[in-house]
Amino acid sequence: MTEIRRIVIFGPESTGKSTLAEGLARHFDEPWSPECVRQYWIDHDGNITAGDLEAIGRGQLQGEEEAEGRAKKLVFCDTDLLTCRLWDDLLFPGHC
Repeated sequence: MTEIRRIVIFGPESTGKSTLAEGLARHFDEPWSPECVRQYWIDHDGNITAGDLEAIGRGQLQGEEEAEGRAKKLVFCDTDLLTCRLWDDLLFPGHC
């Protein structure tokens, strides 16, 4: 069985992480996993509360795992659970 590696792109908002992750995935002919919270934000009209953190975290992991299921060797992730956790702690102290 081949070990799948996750390559995580992280950094400040609106710096091109999604574009980079998608471009790398295309170059290496591998899948990528978009940032879950971006779509969650859109779907909830920009209203996210501490009560949403578990759903966002689970969605992030689910997206990564789905991409991993399609991978040959690599998955490119536009953020990861650790980065989500750091933002959660900043925005909702004590709720993560």
